[in-house]
Amino acid sequence: MKILVKNSLVNFQKKVDYVVDFINSHPSCPSQVTLSTEISESDIQINYGGEELPNSFYIPSQQVIFSNTIHATDSLSANKYLWNDAEIFSVEKESNKGNSFLQNKSFRFDIIETIFFHLSRYEEFHCKVEGKDRWDTMKEETQFLVKHNLEKKPVVDILVFCFLEATGVTLKQQQSPIRITHDIDLITKFKSPLSFLRFNAYYLKNFKGLNPIRQLWRSYGRCVFKNERPYDVFEEMLIEKAIDKEIYFLVGGKTKVDTPLKTDSIIFKKAIRLSKERGYKIGIHPSYATWKNSEMLKKEKKLLEDIIDEEITISRQHYLHFSFDTTISILQAAGIRQDSTIGYNRLIGFRAGTGVGFRLYDLKADKTTDIIEKPLVLMDSSLFDESKCKAIPFFEIANEFINANMFGTELTCNFHNSRFDDAQMFGLPQQELYTQLTNG
Repeated sequence: MKILVKNSLVNFQKKVDYVVDFINSHPSCPSQVTLSTEISESDIQINYGGEELPNSFYIPSQQVIFSNTIHATDSLSANKYLWNDAEIFSVEKESNKGNSFLQNKSFRFDIIETIFFHLSRYEEFHCKVEGKDRWDTMKEETQFLVKHNLEKKPVVDILVFCFLEATGVTLKQQQSPIRITHDIDLITKFKSPLSFLRFNAYYLKNFKGLNPIRQLWRSYGRCVFKNERPYDVFEEMLIEKAIDKEIYFLVGGKTKVDTPLKTDSIIFKKAIRLSKERGYKIGIHPSYATWKNSEMLKKEKKLLEDIIDEEITISRQHYLHFSFDTTISILQAAGIRQDSTIGYNRLIGFRAGTGVGFRLYDLKADKTTDIIEKPLVLMDSSLFDESKCKAIPFFEIANEFINANMFGTELTCNFHNSRFDDAQMFGLPQQELYTQLTNG
C-alpha cells in the first residue's frame, strides 16, 4: 500500500518529510505500507493543508510550530481526541474538549506539527535561560508533557498507530522490546576519607533519618577493613541474555560532577572484559563539558576506542547534559551515530513522546541528521527521585509504567552499577526490578 502525503506547506517541506519518514519507519507501520510526499501513484492520498478534497484524507495545517513565531510551552494546549478505545493528545494553540480524532476523512488537528514538536524538542531548543535548571536543561516540571501529566504515555507512538489505523491500514499491536543500558561513572565508592565525609554531607542533606548514615558508616568500615568493593557488581549485573544491551563508560572530564574512571584499575578492566564477553555494545559516556566542546568529546572517545580496540559509535551524555543548539553537531563531528540522552533526570517517562528510535532534527541547521536517538525512558536514579527513596513507591511507579507500556513502543532502561549499592542501603527493590526486566 502506498500513501501519498501531499504537502501544501512548501516552505516547511524538510520538517514535513522528517515526520513522514518517522511514521514510515515506525515499528507500528507494516513493511508493506509506504508513506511519502513524493510518490506519483498511490492507493491513498492525504492532503496536508490546502483544501479538503473528495476521496482524500485531510490533515489541517495549524502553522503554529511551522511558523516564524516562537511559541512558549505555556501557550500551547494538549487537547484530547478519541479513536476507538485510545486517547490521543494534540499540541494546539487553542484549547477544546470532547473531540473525535477523525470525522468523515478529516483529521481534527495537525498531526504533522504535533509529532514534529515532540521529536525535534522544539520547546527545549527555544527555552530561554531563565527557564532552565542548574543543569542547563529546561525545567522538567514546565515541559509540555510533564505539565499536562502525559510524560508516562508514549503520546507520539499512540498517535502514529491511530493515524495509520484511521487511514485503513491493518495493524497489530507490537510488544514493546526492552533495551538494557548502563552508565558507568563510578567504580570506587570511597576514594579517600574526604569522599566519605562528602557522602555524609550528601545523605544528611537529602535523606531524613539516621538509618542511611548508619548504613554508610557500616559500608565504609567494610571497605576499609574487609576490602569490599560495593560498586563492583559487574559479574552479577552484566547479563548474558541475547537482548539489545549497551554500556557507556565515563573516561574523562574535569568539572566537579565528573568522576573519570581509572582505566588502569582492576575493576575497570574487568568491566570491559565482561562487557565484551557478554555481548554488550560499548559506548562513550561523554563528560559534563563535552556538550559544547567537540575536541574534548573526540579525545575521550579516542581514549576509550584505544582501550577496547573498537570504533565507538554510541553515546549518552553525562547528567544527560545536552544542548539542542550545539550538542547535535558535536556528536556528528565526533562520529557518533546513535545517542541515548533524551530522558528525564528526575522522572521516568517519554521526554520526546516516544520510546522508539528516531533521527535527531537539527533545528539550528534546519535539517534531519544521521544520528539515531534511542530515548531513555526508565533510569534508576530517576526512580530514586520520583519515589523519594521509598521502597513501595519505587516498585509501584516502575511497575505501573512498565505494565502500561507493554505494547506499541520501546523501553530503554538505564541502571548504574553504583545504584545497586545505594538501593540496598535505602531498602529499595532495584535488584528485583532489574531481574524482572532482564527476565522479560
